[in-house]
Amino acid sequence: MVISVALLGFGAAGTFLSLAKNFLVDNSERILPALMILSGLAMAVSVSIAQAEVIRFDSYLLFADYSHLWKLIITYSLFFIPFFLGALAIGIIFTKYIDRIGTLYFANMMGSGIGATEEAVETLVARGEKVGLIKARLFRPFSPGHLLAALPDSTRAIAVLDRTKEPGGDGEPLYKDVITALAQDSLSGLGTEADPLRKISLYIVERDR
Repeated sequence: MVISVALLGFGAAGTFLSLAKNFLVDNSERILPALMILSGLAMAVSVSIAQAEVIRFDSYLLFADYSHLWKLIITYSLFFIPFFLGALAIGIIFTKYIDRIGTLYFANMMGSGIGATEEAVETLVARGEKVGLIKARLFRPFSPGHLLAALPDSTRAIAVLDRTKEPGGDGEPLYKDVITALAQDSLSGLGTEADPLRKISLYIVERDR
């Protein structure tokens, strides 16, 4: 359901953008902040309203109690709003900065899954697990120094969540950058035999497209 309503919002936003492209791009400095704020607020409000007894639907009762069909339609309409606003903001950015579409799209994809990962890490930490998360906010140019500085001395293993897939390659871009950063640090002669960076195991986790 979430994917379908998201696609509905993105499709409607794309249609609206094509019809009012010049106006939206020319006034993007004022429109973009408003869309981003409204999208966040609309999602919070939609979630709250959708939990109300009068609106909350049961998918198992859709064919037994037709009142749930109307509740489903209302729920779709509620969640359509934040997805439409968010998609419209993304569309305006992609249209206005078309010459940087690769960088912007990568940033968009990197941010798509980091929120879920952060929630998972916080849950594990609350249970006493010794785990952490480093967010790669800037991929190019890659900064080995910032990565190494963010790693605590207790680090023993790193899992790299890489969006890109390169069949036939020996690793994905972000994964290879992390390996290179650790290897160069180890070979620089700055560390000691007790340097924990020498003992770090690396894993790659690929996200399906």
